[in-house]
Amino acid sequence: MPTAFYLSDIVLLLAAIAAAVTAIPQSRGKVVPRWHLLLPGVLATVATIALMSYPHPKDLLDLEMWSTGAVGFLVGAARGQFMGVDSDQSWGLVRLRYGRDALWAAIALACFAAIHFVVEMVSRDVNPYMTSVSLLMTLSGSYLAGRSLVGWIGAGTRTHVDLHD
Repeated sequence: MPTAFYLSDIVLLLAAIAAAVTAIPQSRGKVVPRWHLLLPGVLATVATIALMSYPHPKDLLDLEMWSTGAVGFLVGAARGQFMGVDSDQSWGLVRLRYGRDALWAAIALACFAAIHFVVEMVSRDVNPYMTSVSLLMTLSGSYLAGRSLVGWIGAGTRTHVDLHD
């Protein structure tokens, strides 16, 4: 079994778990640096790319996955546009008024990644359900990416609010 097999699965799992962990402070309404809004989306994107890049990197060019990703990204972008954010422009801090959606999407991503990881490690072969896992991870990962990017951009344009933790 090639080392890339294990490496891509480990990167996939760790990135998905990290996306869920970084979504926790946002979901609890904690004051976080503005750039932390990007973390769940970036890590979810890394996890999704790790999933699709092995065994065939050309799968990254698959039109169906890009279409699925576009739908998830647009839904996440709409959520990012309309989520309540208090932004301290002086210190670069933000607080989400309701950010549990990121945690739920990141937990779903981590669960899909864990299931994929276990199936591949037990069978020692490419997951026979990879298409289904790819679809689910692409939807949740692109949702997080759209939400993170648009939320981060929007937080920079909000009216200043003094934030103290």
